[in-house]
This record gives sequence, structure tokens and C-alpha cells, in this order.
Amino acid sequence: MFSDAYTTIEHGDAAALLEKLNTKVDGSDFSSTNSRIISHSLPFYNGYSLFEVSDLESNPVRIISFIYKENGTTDDLYILDGTNEPIYLLNKLVPVFLNAENVNSYVRFFFFYVRGRFGHFNIIENVDEINWREEPAPAGRRALAKMIEPLELKNEDKDGIYHLSASIVFKNSLFESDILVTEEGNVSLNNQEMLVEDIPVLDDSFKL
Repeated sequence: MFSDAYTTIEHGDAAALLEKLNTKVDGSDFSSTNSRIISHSLPFYNGYSLFEVSDLESNPVRIISFIYKENGTTDDLYILDGTNEPIYLLNKLVPVFLNAENVNSYVRFFFFYVRGRFGHFNIIENVDEINWREEPAPAGRRALAKMIEPLELKNEDKDGIYHLSASIVFKNSLFESDILVTEEGNVSLNNQEMLVEDIPVLDDSFKL
């Protein structure tokens, strides 16, 4: 999701973090001996980071993503469940801080971790980010590449609403769409236009 590297959490720090996480998850506990934990700071949540825990001994690998405050308590740990509810709760409690420099990162984060009723809206910025089921012919790949535009902030209006544009893959179709983000972090799509349908992408029904 982010272009720069994650940080790996190890040893005692990992055990302490998993102890808090295990109080909030259903099923078997995560163990520091067989789990991998990575983290990434979030510029729009001051003092909070994004964490991803993978149980490497489960099949398929069990993964949970959550947001946690540095040196916080279990009350400062928010599991991302594929809905917008934990994100919008964080936006109120932390609260979210958006500006022209970090709103693109917030939008990528939001659409990566929030699933719509009928699937994910996957923001893509080049043809290599499409999760192909099978590679298209070179001519088709070049044609798609010309249609894809990177996520871009167009402007912030007088009401504090950020207006962005993006290329989005939803199910097996490529769209272009406007994205509106309020100061409070509420996100909506507007003016969607389908560019191509029936592209050979993998089904992401089980993502998250």
C-alpha cells in the first residue's frame, strides 16, 4: 500500500503487542514465536501506526491488520475489519489530520482496508499494479497503460473538501472516478466512468 518500507517488530516488543491484540481477536491467540509483525507510521493519525500480524504456521496464513497508539493500552488498538467503521471512529477520536501533503496516502489507506458491499475498489497508478489472472496481450496492456492516471489531488474547496481523481479497478472493470474527502476523513466516489470491462483480473472476494 505504501511505497516505502515497513518496520519489522521483534522479540519483547512483539510479545507485548500480541498480548494486547489477543484480548481483541476471536479464535486462537497469536504467538510471537510463529508470527511476523510489520508496522508503518501513518501521517494522518498523530502518534499511531499501522500494524500487520501474520500467523506463519496457519494455512492459509492468518493475517490481521490494526492501528495502535505508541505505548498505548488495549483501548488504543483498533482492528481493521474491512468496513469503514473503525477508520471513521479513529477519525473522531484521534482525530484525523488531513492536508494536501497526506490526503493521497489517506485515500490509498482507506480503499486498501475498506471493502464495499460488492467488493474492493482498488486504486491503481500503473498497469503493473493490476492483479492479473492472466497477462493481457502486449497491445492490450499498452492500451490499458495509456488509460491509467495516477491518484491526484485536484483541489481543496472553500468547504475544506479535497477533490481527487483516480483510476480504479472494481471487479473486472477499469474506471476513472473523482474521490471526495472531507476534513473529517469521510470518503465518497463521484462521477465514475467505466473505461474497460471484462479485463482478466483475479477475484479479490476474500481480501481482508
